[in-house]
Amino acid sequence: MELNSLNHFKSVAAHQFFVAPADNDYLLSRWMLLNNFNEFFWHTSQAIEKYLKAGLVLNDIKVGSASHDLSALYLDHKKVFDSLAFAEFTKPEGINANLWHDETVGHFVDRIEKFGSPDSRYGLSSWFRHSDDLFKIDQICWALRRLTVGLNWKVGADFPCDPSLASFAGIEYGQALTSVADATPRGPMKKLESGLYDVGTQRADILHSWNFSFLRCKADIIKLAPSSIAPVIGPMQNSYLSIYWQCLTATDENGKLKTLSPDFVAGMNWLIGYIKLPKDVAKEIRAKLNIVR
Repeated sequence: MELNSLNHFKSVAAHQFFVAPADNDYLLSRWMLLNNFNEFFWHTSQAIEKYLKAGLVLNDIKVGSASHDLSALYLDHKKVFDSLAFAEFTKPEGINANLWHDETVGHFVDRIEKFGSPDSRYGLSSWFRHSDDLFKIDQICWALRRLTVGLNWKVGADFPCDPSLASFAGIEYGQALTSVADATPRGPMKKLESGLYDVGTQRADILHSWNFSFLRCKADIIKLAPSSIAPVIGPMQNSYLSIYWQCLTATDENGKLKTLSPDFVAGMNWLIGYIKLPKDVAKEIRAKLNIVR
């Protein structure tokens, strides 16, 4: 595993475990809201939770005790990021004033947490949404995502920085982000160039397309299908934990465990200390780290 520094390890780990999944949750929440699926609350809460956690752990704040408490995570966010913290919604220009509902960020987070609770997935809780929720989701997710970096890290020192911050090379991210309000250290979300398959104009088209048992007509199964439905080799992706495990258990030509770099060892100790992993997984990682190589 190629590492430039301990901060590089932390940044990659936080991206794989929090930021990338949060990006997916954010995109799903947007799609669901626009198509009137109330499950968008769940994905919105998941996106906000993961962005918050990434920003906190990268500034050495443990999130274990408040792992799923959105309100507590947001309070920690305000403490850590101070003047940089996301603290106020702004009505976008061009939005009719009648469509905008004044609401504090704290109240919005509480509402998303309540309506995005596990009970909501089983239809056990009532919910409502405002006409401006889409714009508020956008504002909070983008604002939290840009803060998924160590404030005292140096721009360009540990990993390539986004071009929006190139002029701040060598300066701490906290200062750079204060100076450039729309800077995004992690750059754009990945894989946005992937195409979307248009199955029709109604929800029924989603239900019946390529559903051989319940097709309405032949057109449902002869339309162009996305490659993910019937690939020659099924889609797959190794977890980043499995990649770390490969590094921990890698052997040389004599069958002896390979020596681990100091940055990797420090990074793994940070990982099990700041990111909530299953107890048995953390135990196994500690055991492999303690082996004399």
